[in-house]
Amino acid sequence: MQYHYQWLTPFDAKRTTLVCLHGFTGTLATFAAIFPSQTPYNVLGIDLPGHGATASLVAPERYTMKQVCHDLAELTESLNLPCFCLLGYSMGA
Repeated sequence: MQYHYQWLTPFDAKRTTLVCLHGFTGTLATFAAIFPSQTPYNVLGIDLPGHGATASLVAPERYTMKQVCHDLAELTESLNLPCFCLLGYSMGA
């Protein structure tokens, strides 16, 4: 599964990373308005399946929270983020 993601602030390995998960019908753009570019965090926004620029899934079983968590673990591993904080609301919480 290819998830669309975007760094909403410049990445600095010395800062804490916030991985932001939007709610139902939201997109990563929800968080762009919250964090100024000079925030003390690395802010990573992710479009969840069927939202924003992440494609809808053909198989309904891929929409389970267990599967999405597995996918997000793979994504954060591929980005070399061994430690981060999650920030979410509604469906993303």
